[in-house]
Order: sequence, then structure tokens, then C-alpha cells
Amino acid sequence: MSCGVDEWNVRFPNVIGTDGPVQLLPYEMDFKRSQTELSYCRMTFRPEVGEMLKPQTRYPGGYFRKPRIAEIMFGDEVIESLYFKPDFATYTSDATYLEFHDAQNLLDDGVVDKAWPAVTLRNAYQYAFDQRVDNGIIKGLKFSEVDIAALYYQNVAEKKALATYETPYSEYHADLTTKLLDGVFQIDLDQLSPYKAIWQLNKRFNLTAWIGHDLYLWIGVPHSIGLTHYAAPNDERVWRYQDENVNIRHSREPIRSITVQGAWVDEPGIGTGEDVLNIFNPSKSTADVQATGIAYRTDVGYGRSIKIAMQDAKRDVLPALAEAEMLNFMADENKGTIEIDTQLSAPFTPLQSVEAGDKIHIVPDDRMFDNPTADSGRIGDEPDKESSCNSLINNETYLITSVQHDIDSSGYWSLTLEVSLVPRTDDINSVFRYFDPKRDGYITANEFFDGNWFEEGATIDATGQLADHPFIPP
Repeated sequence: MSCGVDEWNVRFPNVIGTDGPVQLLPYEMDFKRSQTELSYCRMTFRPEVGEMLKPQTRYPGGYFRKPRIAEIMFGDEVIESLYFKPDFATYTSDATYLEFHDAQNLLDDGVVDKAWPAVTLRNAYQYAFDQRVDNGIIKGLKFSEVDIAALYYQNVAEKKALATYETPYSEYHADLTTKLLDGVFQIDLDQLSPYKAIWQLNKRFNLTAWIGHDLYLWIGVPHSIGLTHYAAPNDERVWRYQDENVNIRHSREPIRSITVQGAWVDEPGIGTGEDVLNIFNPSKSTADVQATGIAYRTDVGYGRSIKIAMQDAKRDVLPALAEAEMLNFMADENKGTIEIDTQLSAPFTPLQSVEAGDKIHIVPDDRMFDNPTADSGRIGDEPDKESSCNSLINNETYLITSVQHDIDSSGYWSLTLEVSLVPRTDDINSVFRYFDPKRDGYITANEFFDGNWFEEGATIDATGQLADHPFIPP
């Protein structure tokens, strides 16, 4: 039996008619926390638990007749707040099965039917959220921006002893969230529930929605408020893994640049603050240039260049859109799973508290060292060898996108993490450029508005690029 397995339980707070919270101990559990899917938990209990719950779920006036918060607990620590309603219970002669679902499901009541010629993404999210049928469970809406990220960390750090909070990385994502939220877009949400409207915005703009411990719906990038954990094959101080239980796929050809192609512009001034309503529907002519945002990596000298069209975005937000797309592509092409050994892992950070949005640093085993010693494969040791082969574990930090806890009938607790690569944020830059089809090249905004598209003293290299400018993909 894994250490701590008997600590898992579910608690129903504030049950009217009882002396306090109702707390139940399962003997099996399937619990998933995810940033790309809805969180979920299924627990199995003894039949006598069902006998207690049946009248409270089946008859009017029962404690559990209406949807209510169910807290997934480890001891006295709240791990996740989900919700429960009567049809989530199954009673048999051998066991009682209870399901607990992501409270975002409760946003499926209501209608969002709104088209904006120009609106900030922040206001679009807020409008969609406000159209919900309020049942009193979700308290409000929050965004994971820089000041919020710092406050969140202060509140949770003491519960995760020795965990680290990577300020530059976290602030980068929080700042990127703000740039996207304050960007102006043309958005049409046509006869959708608030839940579907919010997830449509998430998918389009590479943001995420999740229910926090405070029962607010959060919008942003979970990595901006996540902590970092460590795992190694033979380091008694941290989490432990076995080589055969790590399966991470790496892309053989990196993505070097992402270009988000915005609107075509007829004349200088279109797309500035005064003319934001006109940028989305200009008449295209041979004199046009196209607004673009370009994100590019400085740590690689080769790779693919990808172009994405988004002609309903105001020009100022195009570089942020390109960065968000770059992070999304890199994560999708470098991902896999890690199974943590709960029996051997030391509580450097608590196993039960790991969340989607946290990070994990994986230390390679001795095969990555030319001269293995007793200290190889330990935190702080850099491997002698570097390889992008799929079969080897690289000395890298990964984003945790999903957390799966399972307890089987024997009492064994397994922990599986879905992960994707964390790109170094200082290796990603972005610029705004206009694309001029007449010369099949890029020009700066100043060059365009000044009418002097070839700056005095600028030189043109063999590829037709302005040689004294930063890298711009062809």
C-alpha cells in the first residue's frame, strides 16, 4: 500500500441539518485534474455508505437533492473543489459509486448570443460569464495576471514546502495573458451556453479556464501561478520515477517562427485607435500591406516557419497572439507521460497537491553520464551527454497538463502526469511588421507610416531582408 493512501476522502461542507461537514472515505478512486479537459473524480465506497445517502439523494428535502460542492481531500487539505448532484450516485448491493464533476459544467445553463465589431477579449469573457444562470456555487471570474499570480503564490507556498516559484517564467505568462485580454478583436458568439462560449474563446486564443480553490472561474495560463516539482531515478530527497514509466516524445525539427497574418490595410492610419472599427473590413487593393505579428526563437538556427491567419484582430495584439501560438505548438510537439513512484518518493513537494499548471524538472539517470558516480542522476547534476532521441530522458523542465491519481482495490496509489515541454521564455521574441506584397518582404510600422520603406542606411541581404533588422522569417 502506498504511503498516505488512507488520507484520501471527500467532504461535503455546510450540509444543512447535520452537525458539520459530511466526510466519506473511499477504498477506490479515479481522480483526474486537467488544464485541457474537465476535472473529474469517481470514488467507490462500502454499501453502507449508500444506505445512508439514498434517502438524501432520492427524496424531496434530502441533503443532496441540489448540486453542491464536494471537496476532494487529502487528510484535512482541500485538493480540488468539484460538485455533486443526485444522479452522480450509483447504488449496488456490493458497493456505492459516487462521481464528482468540474463545476465549469454548471456554466452550461444560459445563452450567449452577441457579436462585437470590436471588443477586448477581457470584456468578451466577462460578458459570456455574466450570462450564466447563477446557482451560487461559482463565486465570480478572475484572470491570472501578474499581480494575481504573486498573490496566489503567497497563499499556497506554505502548503508546498520547498517548492519553487519561477518568477521570470511565471511573470512572462501572466504578462502574455494581460496582452491577450486587453487585445481588441472582432468576436461573434452565436447561441452558445456560457460554458461553450468560454471554451470557444479558450481554444481560439490559447487560454485556459479552471475552477480555483477559491471557487472562482479563472481565465489565463495556469503556468503563471504554478510551482515546480523535481523527480529523479535515484535521489532520495525528491520524487522518484522509473525509466520505463517515462515516455516523452520530442520533435525532430523545431518550429523556428510563427507568423500571425492580420488584416490588410489600405492606407496609413487604419488600425490605429481612432479607426479600430475599420481594420477588420478594409477593401483590399494592390497598394495594401498586411499587418503581422511574428514570434521567433533565438535558440535555434533552423526549423519550420508556420503562418496562421487571424484577420479579425487589432494589430497591437498580433505579436502576443504569435507568442501564444508558438508556446502551444512547442508544447504539442514535445509531450508525453511520467509515472511517479508514490512508495519511494520523498515529500519534497506533496504528491497529492500537484496541479495541472505546475512544472516538473526531470533529472536523467546514470546512462546520461560518461563517468557515473554516486551523485549522478541527482538534482543539480548536469548530464555529460545531450540527445534528442525519443528513448532518452532529457534534463529538462516540463509543464504538467494533467494529473491522474488512481487507487485500486488493493490500496495501491499511482500517480501519472501528462507533460509538455517548457520553452525558455528568454529564447522567444516577437515583433510587429507589415508585409508588403510588392517587394515580398516585411517593413516596420514606422517605415510604413513615414512612407520611407527602405530606411536610410539600411542594407538588403541576399534573401531580400533588411540586414540590420532582427530575424524575420521568409
